[in-house]
Amino acid sequence: MNMSHKNIFFSLTPLFTIVLFFFFSVPILAAQKDDVRLKAILAQDNNQQPLAYPTSLFYDSEADEVYVVDAGNTQLVLFDQNGYPTDSVGKGRGLSNISSGLRHQKKLYVCCGSNNEFLSGSINVLDNAFFPEQRLILATERPDQTTFIVKRVMAHQNGRFYVLQNGNSAVSIFNKGWTFSHQISPPHEHLGVQEPAPIVDMAQGRNGTMYFLSEKWGRIFVYGENEEPLFSFGEKGGDKGKLARARGIAVDSRNDRIYISDYLRHTVLVYNMKGQWLYEIGGKGTRPGYFFYPSSVCVDNNGILYVADTFNNRVQIFSINPLPTDKS
Repeated sequence: MNMSHKNIFFSLTPLFTIVLFFFFSVPILAAQKDDVRLKAILAQDNNQQPLAYPTSLFYDSEADEVYVVDAGNTQLVLFDQNGYPTDSVGKGRGLSNISSGLRHQKKLYVCCGSNNEFLSGSINVLDNAFFPEQRLILATERPDQTTFIVKRVMAHQNGRFYVLQNGNSAVSIFNKGWTFSHQISPPHEHLGVQEPAPIVDMAQGRNGTMYFLSEKWGRIFVYGENEEPLFSFGEKGGDKGKLARARGIAVDSRNDRIYISDYLRHTVLVYNMKGQWLYEIGGKGTRPGYFFYPSSVCVDNNGILYVADTFNNRVQIFSINPLPTDKS
């Protein structure tokens, strides 16, 4: 269905699919560095059913579409560039316990947790029409591990896949044919002792730069395209400008911004590309622009920010335009 002729859509029922806002006041903590506007709130799937606990987001840059892990309904919901839900895929395609996904070279990679049939979990590969094509069991590539439950996967421009798994602090790297290559364990010094930083999320920026997020230490470790460590930033804590329980990271190479969702402080922290904290969006609440345990963020080709507002059962969309003097 062509919905491009509609600029604003309001449902007559209490459950709304998408509500667009213009010049909506967004709560900002600290001196505002950017022009931040709430554009829309997504709350229904393509069958006009309410989203339930959206926990993860990922973006298809080729099709300019956003996927939402609708965890409470065990499905992925696909939204187009106008914010309209166009499709969904779930149990009917063999998906269960979905944690995240990846759209890469016209294939959909869905990270599924443990179930009765596949105790180690799997990556389910679907073709361009969302039909099952392959099931990857990464535990078979790691005989030293009894399970390998994938929680996130990232495709790098170097042709490798970077994988996060439950119960392992390292980032596992697989070659193009899904053979295990090696691991990255970013070191962190705590009380004079070097120890590996557990990584919960990752993102890729300009020129293949990689950003690894550690919830435990409230820190982001930045690596170059050849996996050389460059620098780290972020501070653990419960105050403004600090990370209490950082869960999701997204890199906006268009606007030179880094976004991190803090699950415990109910905010999205905004940094520049040097890792300097600028401000944060939100705060605990149910009103538009506020969050209730946000768990994931992603950015599209136009620098539009999507936030999985998990316990508000919605996804909030923001336009963020840096002031010319603050784009760094």
